[in-house]
Amino acid sequence: MMKLSLATAVGTSVAAAIAVILTAPATAGSIAHTTMPTHAAVFDIGSKHAVSYFTRDDGACNVTLMIGDKADSDGNNASVGTKMTFVVDAKRTARTDTSDGQSLEFTCAKDAATMAVRPIARLAYARDAK
Repeated sequence: MMKLSLATAVGTSVAAAIAVILTAPATAGSIAHTTMPTHAAVFDIGSKHAVSYFTRDDGACNVTLMIGDKADSDGNNASVGTKMTFVVDAKRTARTDTSDGQSLEFTCAKDAATMAVRPIARLAYARDAK
């Protein structure tokens, strides 16, 4: 009986941890979040909050992305967001940048079966003077 209770407790803890990982917004520098068509991906990128999803059309990913300022801890000061749509061909990648140096990278899989979305931090590049 004790083994069953321990196994149940461990299983419940693992399921709860997975649920938190899947629902928490990703942050810049984290790994890619792979989505299925019409499933949303939610990201906090710098001072912005982003939500994206895609649909399949002729083997390409039709992406819809909404970006706005993050609200404060009381839910105030959030801006009206911007909505954009774009197409990413299968096995290709596209990036979009925010005003504060953060980006989202969208990679459409073969046959547009899935899309990987990865927040990245852009770094300034300075060429060494010679």
